[in-house]
Amino acid sequence: MIRKWLRSGLSPPIRGLSGLLLAIIIGPALGLDLFSPAIYAMSPEQTEQLRSSLGTIGVVVSPRAGKQKVLMPAKGPGGGFARGLAAGASFPVAVGFVSPVPGGTLLGILVAPFTAVAGAFYGAITAPSAGQIEAAEKEIQLAEESLRAMELERVLMDRLVALGSDNTPFSFVPLLGVEPPDLSDDAGYRGKELSGVTTVLEVRSRKAGLRGLYGINPQTSVFIELNARLIRVRDNDILLTESPSCGSEGRREYVEWAVQEGELIVDEITTCVDELAEKIIDDFFLVYPTQSP
Repeated sequence: MIRKWLRSGLSPPIRGLSGLLLAIIIGPALGLDLFSPAIYAMSPEQTEQLRSSLGTIGVVVSPRAGKQKVLMPAKGPGGGFARGLAAGASFPVAVGFVSPVPGGTLLGILVAPFTAVAGAFYGAITAPSAGQIEAAEKEIQLAEESLRAMELERVLMDRLVALGSDNTPFSFVPLLGVEPPDLSDDAGYRGKELSGVTTVLEVRSRKAGLRGLYGINPQTSVFIELNARLIRVRDNDILLTESPSCGSEGRREYVEWAVQEGELIVDEITTCVDELAEKIIDDFFLVYPTQSP
C-alpha cells in the first residue's frame, strides 16, 4: 500500500486545509522544501563527511508511547446537534474569508445563523448513537492491547538493525536495556555503557491515532509520527534529526475502524512500523542528494 510520507512533521489533516494550501503556495516562492528532512538540503560532500565518522551505530527505541490523538465522531443526537451547530456556524464564515468576492466574510457572518441551525439538525440526525460509539471504543481498546503485546518498539529496533546491517556499509547493534535520556539532558549518552558504540540512532514515538478533518462523523486515517535522531556519543552532538510519519491510504469512520477488535488499525500500524524503519535507514544512511546549482 502506498503511503504518504510527511517528512517535516507537517500534518495537513491536523493543521487545517487552509494552512496546507498556504504552505504549498508560499513555500516554494520562499525557497523552502516543506516536505524534506534536513539531509536533503546537505551537499554530497557534507553528507560524506558526516557518514565517514559514524563508526558503530547503536539503535535505541524508546518504550514510551507517544501522545494518542484520536479524532472522535459526535456521540448521539446531543453531540451531533452541538457539533453540527458549530460546524454550520463556522463554515460560511470560513468560505467567505477565503472567497475573492468583496465582503465575503461579512456575508458569511450574516448567513451563519441559518447554516448553524441547519447544521445542528443535520448533526442530530446523522451522528452515530452513543451505544455505537461506546461499543467501538471497547473494540479499539482491544486493538491497543494487541499492539502493546506485540512490543512494537522491539520490532522496530530489530528491523532498523537488520535493514542497516544488510543495506549500508555501517555496523548496527541493538542497545537493549538502554532508554533514551530526557531531551533536556545535556549529557545524553556520554557515560553510558554502550560497548564500543560511537553513534546512536535514537527513535521516539511522538504521537499516533486517527486523524482527519473535523466533522460530525469524520472519515479518519491511522497515523504514526516518530522522532529520529543520529547522535555522536562523545559530545552528544545531534548530527541529523527528522520526524517521519506514516499514514494509511484509506479513510474510514470511527465505527468502521473498530470492527473485529480493531484489526484494521492493528494491520495498518504494524505495516507502518516496517515502512518507517525503511524510511529512517534510507534518509540517514543511504541518501546522497545532488549538489544544487
